[in-house]
Amino acid sequence: MNDKKLKTIVISDTHITGVFHKKRYAYLENLISRCDKLIINGDLWSYYSLSLDDVFKSKWTGLFPLMKSKKCIFIYGNHDRKEWCDDRIFQFCDEAHNEYHYKEEGADLLITHGHLIANDSITNETYIKFNRLVNNFNKLNQSYRFYIFLQKSLLFLMGESKYAQLFKKLNNPHINYAKNLPDETILVAAHTHSPAFMPEKKYINVGFINFGLSFYLHIDNGKLSLESERY
Repeated sequence: MNDKKLKTIVISDTHITGVFHKKRYAYLENLISRCDKLIINGDLWSYYSLSLDDVFKSKWTGLFPLMKSKKCIFIYGNHDRKEWCDDRIFQFCDEAHNEYHYKEEGADLLITHGHLIANDSITNETYIKFNRLVNNFNKLNQSYRFYIFLQKSLLFLMGESKYAQLFKKLNNPHINYAKNLPDETILVAAHTHSPAFMPEKKYINVGFINFGLSFYLHIDNGKLSLESERY
């Protein structure tokens, strides 16, 4: 495990489901332990697979006291929208917003998940309940495991850089939105699972943490860097 000390980190799109992954849990525990402050830019869990009740019955809650100790700021995503949450989220965060303006010397960041900009996510409750029902059948859970296997295989065959850019065109609505922000402000989004570090275009996408690959934004005294790690 990496032991590099970190200041503020922004992570997103962990997409916790009812399937518990020991290796990913251990990685998240290590990553969060190394930072001074944590910002989660949406999609901590997937409402399409499990409700907030189910989240709080899962082993993933073991991370919550650690997250809380890092004065966590939580940004709602399309998989964990505000209307799908309640006050229990404050067991792992101090604040929750649709967007958060982060400022320190050398950094002026508008942090938001990005689905509200792109307006391209599913909210149909009938579809979501059906999807959740499918995910709860043990036999059909094999399809989810195959999906994980497929993604890891693509990552192995394509390499980290090419795999991470599969959906880069989905960042275009964010990049266009960033053009209208004040000159000093950088949009920090997620949602597309396509990490990007383009401060010259006032845009950063923090990527995802899944399939044995992790991206996160590190903020250290106003200096920004998009980090990637394997786990």
